[in-house]
Amino acid sequence: MRKMSVWLHVVLTAAFLGGARSQVVLTQSGPEVKRTGESTTLRCAVSGFDANGWWMAWIRQRPGKGLDWLASYRSSSQSNHYSPVIQGRIRVSKDSSNFYLELKSLKPEDMAMYYCARDAQ
Repeated sequence: MRKMSVWLHVVLTAAFLGGARSQVVLTQSGPEVKRTGESTTLRCAVSGFDANGWWMAWIRQRPGKGLDWLASYRSSSQSNHYSPVIQGRIRVSKDSSNFYLELKSLKPEDMAMYYCARDAQ
């Protein structure tokens, strides 16, 4: 059986609050190379705003494809929503200043650019 590598590339996503004085910054962990069947946890560090009051999301873009929403999470209400396409293999969580995406049992179709984002509210 041939082993396939799954490339996960996580990029920096930054946003600005209109009219706000502080800069909103989302800084993500760097690129990773994983094998099919392995798991990974991606991290997004948040600064410039209180993430507890906002919906945070993970989105990905596979080569040659559009954006795919994966999951949303709001820590103030401990609410989360997952895409049915990938549900059961992902989990999102948050600590004081980081937002995480855990992706289990990686498949070749998981090769993508992964983005964390904050809802515009």
